[in-house]
Amino acid sequence: MPALKQKLNKIPAINIQLFQQAVEHERTGIVITDATRIDNPIIYANPFFEEFTGYHSDEILGRNCRFLQGRDTCKSAIRRMRGTLIQNKGFEETILNYKRDGTPFWNRLTVAAIKDADGEIHNYVGIQEDITARINAEAERDAIIGALHEIKEGLANFAHTVAHDLKAPLRGIDSFAQLIQDTQGTRLDKQGTEYLHFVRSSAQRMNNIIQSILSYSTMGHKAEDLESIDSQKLTEEIITSLGPHGVRYIKIISRLPTVVCRRSLTVQIFQNLLSNALKYGMPAQNGNIEISYLRESTNWRFFISDRGPGIDHQDFEKIFLPFQTLQIKGADSTGIGLAIVKKSVELCGGELDVQSCVGEGSTFSFTLPFLSV
Repeated sequence: MPALKQKLNKIPAINIQLFQQAVEHERTGIVITDATRIDNPIIYANPFFEEFTGYHSDEILGRNCRFLQGRDTCKSAIRRMRGTLIQNKGFEETILNYKRDGTPFWNRLTVAAIKDADGEIHNYVGIQEDITARINAEAERDAIIGALHEIKEGLANFAHTVAHDLKAPLRGIDSFAQLIQDTQGTRLDKQGTEYLHFVRSSAQRMNNIIQSILSYSTMGHKAEDLESIDSQKLTEEIITSLGPHGVRYIKIISRLPTVVCRRSLTVQIFQNLLSNALKYGMPAQNGNIEISYLRESTNWRFFISDRGPGIDHQDFEKIFLPFQTLQIKGADSTGIGLAIVKKSVELCGGELDVQSCVGEGSTFSFTLPFLSV
């Protein structure tokens, strides 16, 4: 204490008063120890240290700070702190301490050495911050993330199992319908033929739905590196795969750029948006489907526009939900294509948007990272 008093005596009285008021009113626990005495005892504790630990000053002064330690205090953290003090250094450490009533709390402890003009350490200042609420919140967050991950994995496994179990009987239904058509087709009347066609088309539709469920539930699970993708070449390949209508009606306005993304996700985005445009855009009646893009600050923004019946603004959010479809005459959909697009774009770190007016067509836009030059 004398060394500390000598230091304080060198400070103008007004500054000492301000210093005392600041420390006394600080809502963080502050203690000062005497490094010149055996066991480095506490010689000062501010009111807040007493308040949040529950100890009175006469139970604090003259004791080493270890009285805050308890059964579950980390022994390795204690050894680190002691080792640092032996080297005459300050430190920061998060450690589990205990209040007077036995309540544990996480203490963010910062200790600084006070040296005299000759570099000798006479005192240590310890700042004690109760971060229990933050630690608990982080633990709760991690537990929720872990639980959500388990749920996600469980749902993916469930979807895969159910889809696998459903595919087998569907194949049986379609195979037997095919067999009836091949062996008994000439003996069926018009109505029987229509019924048989309905059975086979329903089985195929169900198979498409199952495959879509599998695709959606496993998205993002496969480890896949980012790569530079020539979106022009990729789009041309997809257009070709869509058959004569794709080649005839889908037009790329200008050469598309290179993007940095996972290939499987990029394919899902372009494949589903272009096939949807062909399905709903009715290009044979109303013109071409156009693909264009522009450069933004950190992304390429792509546009796919059609001249179809358009979408009511009230349905903008609905169309991106799984198994939500719009009632459009002549269109057959699993109701999951745009949900796959949305999830793919988000996994790429981009955003998806739609602009549309009923009777005037729709424009879907999405962003993907560009290749830095």
